[in-house]
Amino acid sequence: MTRAMRFDHLIRGDLVLPDAILRDGWIAITGQSIAAIGSGTPPDAAAIHDHAGHLVLPGLVDGHMHTSSHTGWEGIAAPPAPPPRAASPPSATCPTTRPAL
Repeated sequence: MTRAMRFDHLIRGDLVLPDAILRDGWIAITGQSIAAIGSGTPPDAAAIHDHAGHLVLPGLVDGHMHTSSHTGWEGIAAPPAPPPRAASPPSATCPTTRPAL
């Protein structure tokens, strides 16, 4: 009998956590969410990504990817342009011409 896979992906490496670095740790992923983090014997997964000896930052948002959403990279929709701003009327307290002396 084949044992069912519990997680979709398992990432192994040195995990950078808020308070420590967990050497030889693992991250178990289900769908697009982190389901578990630990060390020692990892759980079963459909795909294993071994990054032993490398730092892994669970949950880190890739700022380069998210800021590129404004560039219109293929597959990423650029945000709509903001509406044009109306011109401000000249201020009554700041004349644009000097009075004759």
